[in-house]
Amino acid sequence: MPVRTSSRSCSKGASLRERLKDGALPGREAATEAITVPNQTAGGVLLGTVPYMAPEQARGMPVDQRADVFAFGVVLYEMLGGQRPFRGARTGDTIAAILRDEPPPLPARVPSPLAAVVRRWRATSAISRMSCSCRARSRGPSSARSASQ
Repeated sequence: MPVRTSSRSCSKGASLRERLKDGALPGREAATEAITVPNQTAGGVLLGTVPYMAPEQARGMPVDQRADVFAFGVVLYEMLGGQRPFRGARTGDTIAAILRDEPPPLPARVPSPLAAVVRRWRATSAISRMSCSCRARSRGPSSARSASQ
């Protein structure tokens, strides 16, 4: 059902952008300029899912693929340990835990080589994280096959 606003009408399901474009918001003049949405996040702005943020990301510093390695290490920790490695009652508490706390060790049922990889991928130092992920990749399935033959 169309809603009559101003001198124009638009459907109830119309988006805000469509309403602004048509000048159909109640009590508003027609929009004369297009809405611009920046295509990049401003520097120093936190963007992401807090429990999976790498320390450098939580500090608002530039990030690269090593932040993804950290997030993957957190996901593996959750899968193997059944809980998040960094927890807090509020967002700020979770960020503080990422920056200062060492998570509890994984359960004893997790093989120690796997626990070591997860621990290195969650390293607070991005440099340590990158070097260990490269080593883990170089010891992938092809090296395991050659070792078993």
